Amino acid sequence: MTYWLFEIPSESGHHADVVWADPSSFDRNAYTHLAYTIETTDSENSVLDRRGIRFKNLRHWKKIKEEFPGLWLRFK
Repeated sequence: MTYWLFEIPSESGHHADVVWADPSSFDRNAYTHLAYTIETTDSENSVLDRRGIRFKNLRHWKKIKEEFPGLWLRFK
């Protein structure tokens, strides 16, 4: 369970998100930079549950692999 920061481009390549994710498990939640910069009074567990998205659902990975093969190598 090691989370890393990644810059992940959009499918068009014109934008990017800074994402906090565990590349060893695509079934774990990942968090974009907006998910952890917005202030809240909710508990930490509540924030982690509600603001995360499964890493495998974050992007259309087949397209990302084709457009940005170097990025995919960083996840391995």
